Amino acid sequence: MAPGLFGLEWGVANVLIVEDDEPFAYLVEKGLNAEGHVVSLFHDWSGVLDLLEGDAPIDLLITDLKLPAGTPNGVSLARLAIKRRPGLKVVYMTAFADLAVEVSHSLPNLVIKGADARAVLTAVGEALAA
Repeated sequence: MAPGLFGLEWGVANVLIVEDDEPFAYLVEKGLNAEGHVVSLFHDWSGVLDLLEGDAPIDLLITDLKLPAGTPNGVSLARLAIKRRPGLKVVYMTAFADLAVEVSHSLPNLVIKGADARAVLTAVGEALAA
């Protein structure tokens, strides 16, 4: 493994991102691509289940806690994904600091989204290194 952009040791991973904030999702995708990761990006659940049930390799799921209205939340998605892919690593994101405080004790790898994607990329490096 070589040091990543932020000095963390990680190898190349196949990353699934489910994030409805499209500009932020593209920042995260760009940062992960710069590190050499292979990224599959979805803005809602549409197509995610097909990917999870297929043969495509997925090492890490990055999901927003609050997804579009009418779809399950990120925790439900992660539980479903881990059922289909045991050992899958997960990084959760939220823009809501109050929600983060409320659930941080029960969710490892929870990141509060900021103006840039560095916190998410750092959490990805830590999750992959664990």
